Amino acid sequence: MREGFNIGYDVMLISGATASGDKRHYETTFERVRDYHGLVMAIARSKQAITNLNKM
Repeated sequence: MREGFNIGYDVMLISGATASGDKRHYETTFERVRDYHGLVMAIARSKQAITNLNKM
């Protein structure tokens, strides 16, 4: 994800498709992605975003 961002890709992390055994690590990952690398969104929102892109 980080490397994709670094080479110019728009990065999206699907929150419902991400897991960790450590809740703090899980939350920190979302914070870092939001702050530095891209978007964090739920699956329903990502589907809507992709549908809207396809309409363009």
